[in-house]
Parts: sequence; C-alpha cells; structure tokens
Amino acid sequence: MAWIRIFGISLLFCACSGGVDSRKVEYPPATGFYLVVLGVAQDGAYPHAGCRRPCCQSVYRGKTAPKTPACLGIVDRTNRKLYLLEATPSFPEQWRQLQNRSGFSDQRVPDGIFLTHAHIGHYTGLMFWGVKCWGRRTCRCMPCRVWPLTCATTAPGAS
Repeated sequence: MAWIRIFGISLLFCACSGGVDSRKVEYPPATGFYLVVLGVAQDGAYPHAGCRRPCCQSVYRGKTAPKTPACLGIVDRTNRKLYLLEATPSFPEQWRQLQNRSGFSDQRVPDGIFLTHAHIGHYTGLMFWGVKCWGRRTCRCMPCRVWPLTCATTAPGAS
C-alpha cells in the first residue's frame, strides 16, 4: 500500500506545481503521467433529478450542457496504463472519454480505480463491472482506508 501513498503524493506534487505555460506543453505528452478532468458536478451529476431551478431548466431546454460527476482520469503514457479517480454513475461515458482523450481507445478496462470515499457518486460506477453489464468478475479497486467507516455512516438507511 506504500505505492498508493507515493502515487498520491506524486499526483499532489504534479497538480500543485505552478508556473507552467500551457501553450508550451505538449498535449498529450509523449511520456509520463497526466490528468484528464472527466467530470466536475456533484455526486448526482447536473442537472439533478427533479430540479426545477432556472439553472437546471437551462439544461433541459438545451441551452446549457449537462455535467457528469467529479472524476479524474490518470494517464500513464510510458506504461500505457489508465486509472480512474472515482467510479461515478457516469462511468461508461467517463471511461470512453478517458480512452479517447488518452489515445488508448483499444484498452478494454482500466488498470485500476481509486475510490476516495463512500458517497454514492464516488462508487456506484462499480456496478458496471458486473457480469451482467461488462462481463467482468474482477476489478482492481483501491479504496481509501476510511472506506468501511464511511460506508457505515453514509450508506442509505445509516443513522
């Protein structure tokens, strides 16, 4: 599990390093790691079910684009590996987007999924890994250490 900490610290370092002029950066880079933003909305995506506010009505009328739940794709160009940070309810769409944006559209499954916590918008995409959907029996899933506690306190029906 030490490699997960090292990987996380590396990601934090990469995300926080400033002073990069995006006009001078090759995208996608030929080697190394980079992140792909695959979603920015809250757990239930946007618009939320049953929402009647003007912001949601704008989406229903086609004036604003809907948004998928927060999710990052991690691309390792050197080793041709793809990871997801969260498994949202929009998993099929976000996985396809990561495949296309990384240039690894031939890769059938992610090399791993990191789960930060057990709110429904962060893990329900795992349902797509089942035999009935994807025909998979295994998934390389790396939950954080507080997962059992979070599940017990945030699961539907938990007090």
